[in-house]
Amino acid sequence: MLAAALSSVLALGGSVAAQAVESDVPPSPNPALSERCEMNFAISVDLSNSVTDAQLAQTRSELAGLAQALEGYPIELAVHNFASNAPATSGASNSPLPLTSLAGEAGVAAVGAYVNGIQRPASAQGGTNWDRGFAAVTASPEDYDALILLTDGNPTQYGSPARGPGNSTDRAVMDASVRSANELKATGTRIVPIGVSDNLSGQALADFREHIRQVSGPTEGSDYYIAGFSALQRTLIDIVNENCVSIALEKSGVLADGDRGVAGDTVDYAFTITNDGGVTLTDVTLADPKPGLSSIRFGAWPGAPGVLDPGQSVTATATYTVTDADVAAGRIENVATATGTPPAGAPVSDEAPALVALPDPVPAISLEKSGALDGDAIAYSFTATNTGDVTLTDVAIADVLPGLSEITYGAWPGASGVLAPGQSVTATATYALTQADRDAGVVENTATVVGTPPTGDPVTDEDDFDLPLPPNAGISLVKTGVVDGDRISYEFRAANTGDVTLSAVSIADVLPGLSEITYGAWPGASGVLAPGQSVTATATYALTQADRDAGVVENTATVVGTPPTGDPVTDEDDFDLPLPPNAGISLVKTGVVDGDRISYEFRAANTGDVTLSAVSIADVLPGLSEITYGAWPGASGVLAPGQSVTATATYALTQADRDAGVVENTATVVGTPPTGDPVTDEDDFDAPVPQAPGILLEKSGALEGDVATYTFVVRNAGDVTLRDVSVTDALPGLSAVVYGEWPDAAGVLAPGQSVTATATYTLTQADRDAGVVDNTATATGTPPVGDPVTHDDEFELPVPQAPGIALVKTGVLEGGELTYSFTATNIGDVTLTDVAIADELPGLSDLAYADWPGVAGVLAPGESVTATATYTPTQADRDAGVVENTATVVGTPPTGDPVSDDDEFDQPLPQGPAIALTKTGELDGDRIRYAFTVTNTGDVTLRGVAIEDELRGLSEVVFGAWPGAQHVLAPGESVTATAVYAVTASDRALGAVTNTATVTATPPAGDPVSDDDTVRTAVGALAATGAGSEQLMRLALFGGLTIVLGAAAVTLRRRTRA
Repeated sequence: MLAAALSSVLALGGSVAAQAVESDVPPSPNPALSERCEMNFAISVDLSNSVTDAQLAQTRSELAGLAQALEGYPIELAVHNFASNAPATSGASNSPLPLTSLAGEAGVAAVGAYVNGIQRPASAQGGTNWDRGFAAVTASPEDYDALILLTDGNPTQYGSPARGPGNSTDRAVMDASVRSANELKATGTRIVPIGVSDNLSGQALADFREHIRQVSGPTEGSDYYIAGFSALQRTLIDIVNENCVSIALEKSGVLADGDRGVAGDTVDYAFTITNDGGVTLTDVTLADPKPGLSSIRFGAWPGAPGVLDPGQSVTATATYTVTDADVAAGRIENVATATGTPPAGAPVSDEAPALVALPDPVPAISLEKSGALDGDAIAYSFTATNTGDVTLTDVAIADVLPGLSEITYGAWPGASGVLAPGQSVTATATYALTQADRDAGVVENTATVVGTPPTGDPVTDEDDFDLPLPPNAGISLVKTGVVDGDRISYEFRAANTGDVTLSAVSIADVLPGLSEITYGAWPGASGVLAPGQSVTATATYALTQADRDAGVVENTATVVGTPPTGDPVTDEDDFDLPLPPNAGISLVKTGVVDGDRISYEFRAANTGDVTLSAVSIADVLPGLSEITYGAWPGASGVLAPGQSVTATATYALTQADRDAGVVENTATVVGTPPTGDPVTDEDDFDAPVPQAPGILLEKSGALEGDVATYTFVVRNAGDVTLRDVSVTDALPGLSAVVYGEWPDAAGVLAPGQSVTATATYTLTQADRDAGVVDNTATATGTPPVGDPVTHDDEFELPVPQAPGIALVKTGVLEGGELTYSFTATNIGDVTLTDVAIADELPGLSDLAYADWPGVAGVLAPGESVTATATYTPTQADRDAGVVENTATVVGTPPTGDPVSDDDEFDQPLPQGPAIALTKTGELDGDRIRYAFTVTNTGDVTLRGVAIEDELRGLSEVVFGAWPGAQHVLAPGESVTATAVYAVTASDRALGAVTNTATVTATPPAGDPVSDDDTVRTAVGALAATGAGSEQLMRLALFGGLTIVLGAAAVTLRRRTRA
């Protein structure tokens, strides 16, 4: 009982559908609510099983609280309810509450009493029947502006009496729900469902949204709402307040009388707030966030401050001071907000903007520029002033004087680059004077200031400023000289030491015999020097003997230049040049290699300005011949200035010289001047000695067994000694190279010398397979200079090959199957490829190879591979008693023809010949018809099959059809035969005929086989005629014995088989 009741409650509590159902009935448009506050509302409450006691109590509290909150509203409220039916029960407490005014306490109390009295139905009637809920409201005699449908689940039933799934939503339920909703909409009533979401979540809530929109409309928050039980009152109040609560704000702003709209002027604002809803608003406030706005001042309120009844208004004012930003913008914009609180629900608000346009401003700006000289720079000052009546932005001073520094601004009165009317800013800049400025004697230029007003074109101003520059002219001269042989080279340097440019600059020198003065490159125009610039000039002078005798040359030079203004400026410089005596000698040594000799030549020259005596040349090179002088210009051993003498000597090259590649040595010359110490000179000369390094390698080898012995002969084939002589051979596996006796030091070979070395190498399988060992050795030696020299020699050592292969075949007979094993072995000394075993025995299975030692089909020397195959012997094999066949293996060596081997294997087959005979007899009147069945029960073919039966009087045995050839039976084959026998009186007297038949046959080998079978056939006695009682007794006794003996014979019948 309890389980059934619980099941009913769960089944009718609400939908558990997994998917929303789309009705086939098109939904009608939902009528719009009128815009008036005076409205009649019907509320229909879902009392289905899914609403818990606590939720029902909360619903009652929320609806009673709603009535209390709306007390005083021009609203009339009716309350209905539904579950499986509408109303949910037939009790008086659930009868609909008719329209009840909420204007006074009585109506509020009536609504509260009703909702607190409604009852849920029995669980069996606790379904969710939207169809009946809508139909009940439609059937009411009252007119409603809207139906508020409070439901906590998807519809599960329809019709009256209720029917439907009860625990899910199907199309019939939705069709009925939409159809009833359309009928209610047709009366002008708007359907506003509120889905109570406490019992809805996940898919059920998603399905609910799809179902509820079909009876109302698609928009949540307008056509339908989703709220919890605790939010019912708030949601219902919001729906009512949508039409009953409203506030309106109007705002305006104008400039005060006489104001022009510049910074500091005043704007007067006026506000009007109106309650244009249907209920009284309290806590009416006005907010305007405009920065700088004065406090808002309200006028007289119609009643209590902050309260406006429907249709009432209140005014307010505020003032605002115009800012520079406002002037720049040309307008003042802001938004105010009015807020009021209704008797129930959230406050309502409205906002209104205001735009105050400002008249066009009159912008202007001025600039003053000044400057002061500070050394080589001018410090400029600028003052920019806003002389207009609007703020200027992007204020900037520009001065196009080339070379002027960046203009640096002082502190701005406000934001950088901004000047309000009357405000100023100062700035500075520096300027480095140019030579052109100094030469001009004044710096003239103009600065400009620009500023941007809030509207219109930028405004500008400029100021000229001229700064005088006093001149300071000056010039200097420096004279130097250098003796160059018999001449003096003079150099003059004239420099402008003043601060103005000099022109007509010239140098003069009155030294007799001085060449014309030649000027170098002028810094600018010829004859012109700017301050700091200089020009050089040169002149030459040929020394006289008097100058040599005096030991000095003395003279003075003068420079003159003309400034832009004023008299020319001059300077002079004295210069005395000493002439000391200069004794000197030089030596040049050269040489030429000629075969194994060097021919040296020496040239000694007097490079001074005095005569040298005792002139001689020395060279300490060991082995050098005596130095031989050529003809002297004058006396032997004497050289006047500029004179020279030559000498020669020879030298024989050594091996050390060849190895060094050069002969280095130094010669010295000495000579004595008229006064002072002797003078000397020396000359180094390195005679290159050409080198031709070379090395030669000869490699040979011999094979003995598996070891190759290599011989290397290395010879120095060049003309210089080689060091670090070595032989390398990259053959993998080669032993270390062992050198024989070296001619001298180890690793050293003089020209023509040689050394012998050996190494051994053990052949690899790859070498055997290749049939040759091919490799190259390299000899290397390092000459005294230059890169090492090398020589390669390649040697190919033939390797003989002996390929071979062997095959062993065996077999094992197990049951009726013969398993062969094959073992192929590489018995040669080279690797074999494409190794394959073949056996042409008809009926043999495919050969299955075991794992190969390496790559499939490849056997290295000594390696083997096994394979197996199976064969089922045929009858011919059994008859023959043996299976004979031969297998063959073949493999391909690296070179030459393939190698092969074969192996014959004869597998004996045991034979089991046997034959069986079955004989039967059947009495047919006076005849016995015998039947024989002969079967080959062995495993070999039997020939000469014949039946013998010694029964006297038996007809010839006649065979039936043979399976094959006559008198031949293969294993398992049978043949039948028949014979007829005429029963005799004695047979009758005995009562039975007993006899034995024998079959014989010959197998392929061995003795014949046979079998026999005995059968007794009962025959009845003939009727007696005229016999006495004694004779009858004898016949009875004889007949009884015959029966007993016959039974025994049948029981003991035996069958003999060979």
